[in-house]
Amino acid sequence: MKVVDKRRETDEWHAGDVICYWDNPSEKNYGLVIKPDLRTNGGCGIVAIGSNSDNGVLSHFVACTNMEDLQDFMINKYVCVERVNAKLVIE
Repeated sequence: MKVVDKRRETDEWHAGDVICYWDNPSEKNYGLVIKPDLRTNGGCGIVAIGSNSDNGVLSHFVACTNMEDLQDFMINKYVCVERVNAKLVIE
């Protein structure tokens, strides 16, 4: 039997991933990676959720034409950007 650590398997982002991003560790923000139109592959984005400054309210949206551009944008904008092991629960 072989154990595969899927957290380290790839750095690619996919729709549904939760991303943590921040400039100051005491003010971490979280975002959900989305693809608004999966049929046409028409872009992707991050919707901010549960950030410290917004009291958990959906606050802003970042959009790019593809996942690579989205990752590059976020990495260049923030000190730390990482995919986290999380799931979105809707009640």
